[in-house]
Amino acid sequence: MIEQSRLASNLVKVMKSRGITTAKLSLEINIPEITINKIRNGQNKNPTISTLLPIVEYFNMTLDELFCENVCKIESSMQILNMDGSYADETLNLDQYFGYIDCVIKMTCENYFDYKKGSLLLIRKQDVVNEDMIIIKLNNCLTPCKVIIECGELTGKSLIYSDKYYQLNEDDILGIIVGAIWKRN
Repeated sequence: MIEQSRLASNLVKVMKSRGITTAKLSLEINIPEITINKIRNGQNKNPTISTLLPIVEYFNMTLDELFCENVCKIESSMQILNMDGSYADETLNLDQYFGYIDCVIKMTCENYFDYKKGSLLLIRKQDVVNEDMIIIKLNNCLTPCKVIIECGELTGKSLIYSDKYYQLNEDDILGIIVGAIWKRN
């Protein structure tokens, strides 16, 4: 049997740490607010997997993490990657991005006007759609590209070097650029 008080307590902690209300979570995952409140209050003694999975997916967690004793110790910051694939000597506080960001990459080149040197690219792993801005990994280097899909073939047009195109495999794609934090040097 699920340790109900731990589940309820952990859900409250995670929602509070991410600044998510019951109403917003309900709207985002399409589960009735009353169902979420019953879990939070410990009234739902046997929540279904079909109820719990959207919750953990929304918070980018696993079921084990939701039920663990140390849920409050889930990382609230992420190490930043440099374009060469090495780790930068800094982290990004994820409080406002948690659940949406899988990777943060620091721009280390100056050639692309939309992403200035020092800016942080926020990356999320998800299906690629034609014309998405993505990050690919080639020869251990990270490169921002615009996706071009023609006849089922994936091509990446470099956002740094205007004349470079890359034939892509799904394995080359680290994720989609879902945002950027502008930094001044």
